[in-house]
Amino acid sequence: RELEQYEEQIEPQEPFYEKQDILNAEIQTKQGIAGLNTEMKTWLASDRNVMVTELEARGNKPADIEVETWATNNAANIRPITAANDDTSVTVTRSSENRHPDDPDSWTSKAALSTTIIGADIIEADSDMTSGKGSLSFKLQPNEKAYIVTAVGGGGRTYTSEGTLWEGETEPDAEAQELLSKVSTEEDVQEINTERQNWWKNYWSASYVDFGTGDEKLNQIQKYYYGAQYILGSTVREGKTAPGLYGVWRVNDTPYWHGDYHMNYNF
Repeated sequence: RELEQYEEQIEPQEPFYEKQDILNAEIQTKQGIAGLNTEMKTWLASDRNVMVTELEARGNKPADIEVETWATNNAANIRPITAANDDTSVTVTRSSENRHPDDPDSWTSKAALSTTIIGADIIEADSDMTSGKGSLSFKLQPNEKAYIVTAVGGGGRTYTSEGTLWEGETEPDAEAQELLSKVSTEEDVQEINTERQNWWKNYWSASYVDFGTGDEKLNQIQKYYYGAQYILGSTVREGKTAPGLYGVWRVNDTPYWHGDYHMNYNF
């Protein structure tokens, strides 16, 4: 009886730990969720706008998990947002504000996120248009892995000054849903992950510096070199629009220097 009680106990909660592993180009996370210790790896495909979070729970009982995908808004910076769902996925969108609609060269940008779960049965999919949130509920079995897959659509010139779809463009939500439809099985995820690992292996094999660790200043330069190379590998692709001063990670609508290009050493 004492053994049975011991087996039913929840494992001690691990402290939160997260690492940005630039060699393997992934975020590694350990934390307690729903009374279980969980491990996550989050990474991006190397050739398409798809993000994957591998989620695994340690313990002896299942955990009820809810994943939210959302498009943010606030009272000071209102942007049009939407949210929708079907039985297996949720899709949210957010549009920019065209401040010069009378200018025929002006345009509006719209981006979309579509999320699904692979490796676990989805219990409920829901969305709220007002808050721009979609949620997926599922049960994560102990010591099994689920994949949270999100595809990104849009982000460039979407609509003309007249509000019509820009020539040659696709509606961002349709683009995201199409990308997501091509990642429907664990085998699809593994194939993308293998391609990603090979891409980064080739990238890191192209060059290196080794200043050793004896001189702290040289060691800092070496760390900066690899950090800068990681940013370039994460943001630049041949034939694509080059990132501005803030890379592709603009965290608000009004970044300093407009997030643009400065034609000096910065660019």
